[in-house]
Amino acid sequence: MAQIECLASLCRGVLWGRRPKRRQRRHVSDPASHGSREPTPGLVYVILGTSHSIQCRWKGASESEAKLIEGLDAIVRELAVRHGITLIAEEAPHDVPAVARQASADMGLQYLQVEMLPSEYGRYGIRQEMDMLAAANSKMNADYRCPHADDIRERYWLDKAEGHPSAGRVLLVCGYAHAAFLAAKVCDRGKAGLAVFFPQELGQREVVELADCGPKGSV
Repeated sequence: MAQIECLASLCRGVLWGRRPKRRQRRHVSDPASHGSREPTPGLVYVILGTSHSIQCRWKGASESEAKLIEGLDAIVRELAVRHGITLIAEEAPHDVPAVARQASADMGLQYLQVEMLPSEYGRYGIRQEMDMLAAANSKMNADYRCPHADDIRERYWLDKAEGHPSAGRVLLVCGYAHAAFLAAKVCDRGKAGLAVFFPQELGQREVVELADCGPKGSV
């Protein structure tokens, strides 16, 4: 099984003591080496940062993409078993054949789509920022972030997951650029957890904050 990278390790009552920086720090862990262990006591969140391009079984995926998609499926299932997950939450496009959605169904776990609908952006004052982010990401030459809009979205995801009746031990699958920031928010809420990346090299990428991307530009 491919390696995953841990953003930080668990500690008593405190998780991720540092604020996220643009480059996400990593610690390598091999899930195959601990598949038989008992669920980690007190764990509330496992945050799985990945690429949106492999979150769904797209038609026409190349052989290499298909291998990554199946690798993500394996990681989702392994993490769910290892940590006694009760809810799989995901930031992914709506109404698509998401890998985590199918895995949750196969395993008899509850699944929750936590991303906002585009029609909700205006209500939260981030429509223009999300348009800017989409335009920037289409250039495919960097990993971009709108600090104001993404902060609102990440809090929304956690609120939605924590409001679900099956919330207890949550596996939250999201774009890798959000992982460090979600980790900090989990810490701020006084909860414990673990963050991992798949594929592992995603934990090494820098996240670029967009200039002129903030509440003044939101409508």
